[in-house]
Amino acid sequence: MLSRSVVPIPDHFVEYLRDYCEQAKTAIKENKHHDQRRALFMDFLRKAFGVQVEEVDLEHKVKAASARGRIDAFYRFVIFEFKTDLDSERQDALSELTKYFQSQQNPRDFIAAVTDGLDFEVFDYDSKTAGPQPVRSFKLEPEAPLVAYNQLDELVSAGRKIPPLSGEVVVRFGLGAIVFNRSRQLLRSAYALVKDQASVQVKFREWNALLAKVYGTSPDDEDLFLRHTYLTLVSRAIVTLALFRERQHSTALYRGLMNGDFFRDKGIRNLAEADFFSWGLGTDAEPAFFEFFANLFRRLGEFDWSRVEEDLLKVLYQELVESGDRQQLGEFYTPDWLAELTLDDIGYRRGTLLDPACGSGTFLFCAIRRLRGAGLKGNELVKTALDSVIGIDVHPVAALMAKANILLALADELPKYPDDVSLRVYLADTLMTGEDTKKRALEVKSSENEAFYIPLESIEKGRDLDSLIDRMAQLAKRGAASEDSRERAEQGFAKTLSNYSSHETFLWRENFKLMADLVKGKRDTVWAFILKNAYRPAFLRRQKVDVVAANPPWLSLRDVQDPAYKSRIKDLAFTYKLLERTDRKLFTQLDTSSVFFAHCEHEFLRDGGTLAFVMPRSVLVPAKQHLAFQKGGFTEIDDFGEVNGLFKVPACVLVRKSRIYPENIPVTQWSGDLPRGQRNLSWAQAKGILKSQKASWSFLTQPEVRSPYFPHVFQGASLVPRSLWFVEPPTDRPLVVKVPFLRTSKAATAGADKRWKVSLEGRVEREFLFGTALAEDLLPFALRQVRLIVLPTVAREERFALLSHDEVLAEGAPFASDWIEKADRTWVQGRKAGAQTLAERINYDGLLTKQNPQAEFIVLYNRSGTNIAAAYLSSAESKSIDRLAIQGFVADFATYRYYADSEDHALYLVGVLNSAIVNDAIKPWQTQGQQGERDITRRPFEVCPIPLFDPKRKLHRQIVEVARQARGEMLKWRSKIGGKAAQAREAARKIVQGELDQLDPLVAELLNGHELVAQIKQSAKAQMILPTT
Repeated sequence: MLSRSVVPIPDHFVEYLRDYCEQAKTAIKENKHHDQRRALFMDFLRKAFGVQVEEVDLEHKVKAASARGRIDAFYRFVIFEFKTDLDSERQDALSELTKYFQSQQNPRDFIAAVTDGLDFEVFDYDSKTAGPQPVRSFKLEPEAPLVAYNQLDELVSAGRKIPPLSGEVVVRFGLGAIVFNRSRQLLRSAYALVKDQASVQVKFREWNALLAKVYGTSPDDEDLFLRHTYLTLVSRAIVTLALFRERQHSTALYRGLMNGDFFRDKGIRNLAEADFFSWGLGTDAEPAFFEFFANLFRRLGEFDWSRVEEDLLKVLYQELVESGDRQQLGEFYTPDWLAELTLDDIGYRRGTLLDPACGSGTFLFCAIRRLRGAGLKGNELVKTALDSVIGIDVHPVAALMAKANILLALADELPKYPDDVSLRVYLADTLMTGEDTKKRALEVKSSENEAFYIPLESIEKGRDLDSLIDRMAQLAKRGAASEDSRERAEQGFAKTLSNYSSHETFLWRENFKLMADLVKGKRDTVWAFILKNAYRPAFLRRQKVDVVAANPPWLSLRDVQDPAYKSRIKDLAFTYKLLERTDRKLFTQLDTSSVFFAHCEHEFLRDGGTLAFVMPRSVLVPAKQHLAFQKGGFTEIDDFGEVNGLFKVPACVLVRKSRIYPENIPVTQWSGDLPRGQRNLSWAQAKGILKSQKASWSFLTQPEVRSPYFPHVFQGASLVPRSLWFVEPPTDRPLVVKVPFLRTSKAATAGADKRWKVSLEGRVEREFLFGTALAEDLLPFALRQVRLIVLPTVAREERFALLSHDEVLAEGAPFASDWIEKADRTWVQGRKAGAQTLAERINYDGLLTKQNPQAEFIVLYNRSGTNIAAAYLSSAESKSIDRLAIQGFVADFATYRYYADSEDHALYLVGVLNSAIVNDAIKPWQTQGQQGERDITRRPFEVCPIPLFDPKRKLHRQIVEVARQARGEMLKWRSKIGGKAAQAREAARKIVQGELDQLDPLVAELLNGHELVAQIKQSAKAQMILPTT
């Protein structure tokens, strides 16, 4: 029912699909001939899509010089090839498809689908290989009718007008679409023709430089550049059809879409400018672009563009900008329903609204719809929206998408609007102000040694800087012909500055000189575009807005790549008192979203204004890095921790208005399961799925009393990339125990990033072999296994000393030296520019060298997870792994360690940590992940006042004895316990449930009472979720 309500699929399609899938499954199970399967499928197409029998050419004969045979079914330009067994007959099918393509006069007109009736593999023609190229695969399932309909409809579209919904657009223009595949081939060929031309190189170089600011490192990726080009031009074509219903598709139109003239002629000043993606203009690539647009408009013509009801560019953007890139930026794109709900919460109906991290413009799109809903119409709506709705984003494609979305939101009104349209979406960095206080100017670097300086006085006086910058660029271009023309152009520009102060005039004339130098050196194609965007945040800081609504980047500081950006975020955290400079250990955990919140409140919001931010729910948890942020209080909270299918981590919306509550904050707790693949619902659709409960919220505070164990518990070392250190002896060689031959363990490469899917091998002296354990090796009371690792370190009394490969050689270990040298080379090849050395990586913050190689009684527990699992590692386990001697145990960063002074002491501590009392007590302080609570860190010792072990106390000895019994049981069973970490620990707890039941009352008594969790909350004066009375 939901699929029908969200996307209009034909009546009875679900029924037809269910019947067909049952028939096809039976045919597959009974190994029916492919002719019978073809008959079933064609009957399904007839019923579901209205495909007529006479339109399908069965057993189509293929006859050409090098190709003879029959095609199972031809429908228009789609080749269907049916196979009984896809896996065993795939190569045969590909061979046949090659013949079929080669038999056609224009093979690029055709696509192909190979299927067994349920599984489909779609192929396009590859002109380089003259054969089939895989595009995508899908499976028909009765449980997913919308997916089935979209996939088949993209193949056999009957030419009717389709509503422009985001899911439909992605199917036809996203990564797996025929249009995208063919467009990418076309753009690749076009780029190869002109990539060596100076003008194209400049555009690529400046795009690359700008993306370096976005990602922290230069992507230097031609394919990403072409994807950005594709996405930008698709958005312009969509705007063209939605606003102007343009029917005359000519080379003049296509050229106008590339350089922006088409939109400027229509009064839209800044949708498309001379940016990076117009690289084909005036080159031999132009014909390819014209072909690209012709194909694109043909497919876009399948949609009814008269009404766009959602931010449909967002999902396309997510598809075409690598998910890894987006995660690196901390981007989690806001579904329409969440933006609508947020604006509804704050009662937005009028006033200036800024989204300082606007992405594709969802908040801007929804804000315009709310203006319309508030009664604004026609020209008044357009003028109000253009004046009031403002966006900033650091990503060039996102900023272009947001501009397009504003136009799509006003598609009904804009054709009748009499004035020019200027879109207030700017390509800039909200946090990086670039203000030079000495020069009293905004610095915009054009190279390492050159910069433009926009006078702050010009911004404060509200000068028409867009026109001034355009004038400067035009005159600089005309002055490039000769020194004489340059002098005259500079004189002409000086006249433009007649009403400017001497300080302004000096800086603008210097800017002109730099622009002229860039033009002369053929280094300018986009600087006017960049300058017109760069000053806008500074302008907005001085103007202020009524509302700031955003979904800012969700990044921990440790994940920020660019050193300058990282330094800026730190400085802002100190400025807004989110952290103190002494909180060094918290720097890496600082979340950029809280810095965005504080910065936007201080810099952009007028007094009495409203902030509404979509944030990771972790900012509500009493982690130290969030405490100062929480003390500011909020007006209301929407908690989406129980909503499945929203983001990869739980989310919330924090609202701060003039009336702020430090505690008992009104909260709406939302729950429900969003349908798979339909995250971008409207609020009207989502409210039928989600349930809500009104409550109140007070932030927990840190307990005043910590356990004396707290300062002695430490995280393990960063033993990554694991493929360089985690090893195993191969089974096909004899084991030489003194200098064993070793290989990277299979487990180390299984889930590794592609950069680290490497396998080292060689002999290593046993003096450089150690043991470690990952979180998945931890069971309550014991380890499942100790893993073998190679490390460039030796014991120096009670510490490890880190060695270079040359120093390892000096220790008399040539084989270990070779291994370390290979590891270093692999790291240098795979690491990101500016990253740490390998030695710095594995010894980050001294977490390796501070460990004790002589420790005999080691307590380990997992750094994160829903539940604690604490294990005791005996001295015997630290001396050998199977037949190989090791030089000690090194704790990995996925675990926390404590060195006890006796076995009884270690057993006491693991007994306490494995109790349900401690496990339940830390729950309110744990951040939330998709699978529940995570991030244990040192919470047990912050929250629970665990006393130091005293062998004289009877209660302590009782805990030791129960823990000893539990460990004994675990040692008997550990080799038989399989599965992933959570499954293994659950099984282990069942084995020692009796001992755990004995421990709980003992630990409750140890920690002064059976109501520890309630006591902690009460002493902290915190209540989490309370029903509103």
